Amino acid sequence: MRKATVKKYEFIVVGSGPGGATIARELARANKSVAILEYGSHYKKKGQINALSNIYLDENLGLKFTSGGISIGRSRILGGSSYFAQGNAVTPPDKIFKEWGMNLSDELSSAREDLRVNLMPMELIGK
Repeated sequence: MRKATVKKYEFIVVGSGPGGATIARELARANKSVAILEYGSHYKKKGQINALSNIYLDENLGLKFTSGGISIGRSRILGGSSYFAQGNAVTPPDKIFKEWGMNLSDELSSAREDLRVNLMPMELIGK
């Protein structure tokens, strides 16, 4: 029987979605030892309809709602929300950052560069 090896980490990040993956990368760049924990199975269905049903429908095939009546989506799979939200990032207006007293321009610029964010080429946009 093999003896289990216990490895110690300085940081444990829960979730490999956009937030978790980003903070884990920044910690690793700072030479910190990081473990990422993920909840959920590997999603194998293909196609937009199958993906959306996983996010927005509950186990009884009804829509999921907040207590305030807002329809919500939640993915509990390997890769988390980034699996479903890929390509749909929208930067909040500067007005919002000013109201919150935040300046994230350097972080947003870095993310755009790392993720190679570009406008959709006109030839790919339909009527």
